[in-house]
Amino acid sequence: MGRSGVERVAGALGCLDGVAVVEGGAAASGWLLHPEHRIDRVRVLVDGAELGEAPVEARPDVARSFPGVKHAARAGFHVSGPLAPPASSLLRVETLGIAGGRTVTAAEEYWPAEALPALPAPDAEMMERVSGSRDAAQFDRAGLGIAAQLLAAVQRHLPEVSAPRLLDWGSGSGRATRFMPSLWPGLHLAGCDIDAAAVAWCAAHMPEHAFHATGPFPPLPFGDAAFDAVLAASVMTHLTRPVQMRWLAEIRRVLAPGGVFVASVHGPLAALPAPEAVRDRLARNGFVDAAADARLDGIAPPDYYRAAYQTETWTRKTWGRVMPVVEYRAGGLTNYQDLVVLRRRPAGRLRRWLRG
Repeated sequence: MGRSGVERVAGALGCLDGVAVVEGGAAASGWLLHPEHRIDRVRVLVDGAELGEAPVEARPDVARSFPGVKHAARAGFHVSGPLAPPASSLLRVETLGIAGGRTVTAAEEYWPAEALPALPAPDAEMMERVSGSRDAAQFDRAGLGIAAQLLAAVQRHLPEVSAPRLLDWGSGSGRATRFMPSLWPGLHLAGCDIDAAAVAWCAAHMPEHAFHATGPFPPLPFGDAAFDAVLAASVMTHLTRPVQMRWLAEIRRVLAPGGVFVASVHGPLAALPAPEAVRDRLARNGFVDAAADARLDGIAPPDYYRAAYQTETWTRKTWGRVMPVVEYRAGGLTNYQDLVVLRRRPAGRLRRWLRG
């Protein structure tokens, strides 16, 4: 089954432009797109409750961003309707794409029901290194959504752990990390990154948590089985296959038996804006190291930081040699990157597996 009990459908590209909650109701607007499914209507659920349904609208900006998708010009939506008062300050918004009366694609985002808390924010240069934008409001909104989606994955797979030991691997300047303690009170949080300036900023503004500057290659400065969960948003997306495999082995080392690694990857949805040659190579080979990414020039070694794309089949097969993949959600992180969950085998099962 998929989101909110509906039959599992394809993940989608999409973006909420806004969610407004008023007394007795709400309105949500944005866009939703799948390369193979031309949708004619959009249905929106908020925290599992029906908000409403509406026909798709023109979005010329989406068409310009995805010129290879012929139906991208009609991807917009505006849905409003009655809604009970939210149970929390964070809304889970599900956007379902409908074609011919059938739900064919879906996206999920988290959105604040009220103004975000005033948290310290890094300077514009640090924000841009992480997000590609200097917009502080966008930085915060994206950070909250990413944190919520990563922690929701941990909760799905470790429901018995009430206060997890958690590592945000690639914490940067805290875009998502800043929101994690309030989303999961009681968690034991650590962060690390190769950007020493960003790590110093996090350590200065979140002194109750531990942050470490690390190198571009293993090892990490943590003991064996130190964490119940390791999170990696937009980290594996920039590593070559050999470097990915080195880090997977190291992450397995620092995970406790039964612990989970929650990571994002650039799948075929994220590759849509890439050149056609990149998409063709991805379809043939399952993995493409497309080009160098200059955002970490002077921080990462030359040519270390890449634009990497990979398919679900390749990821399950290749990453599964280190730890089994227990969940894969296309578009599962910010409706752009795919979300992958791997689990370190519990000790008993691991011994049996090693014996063959």
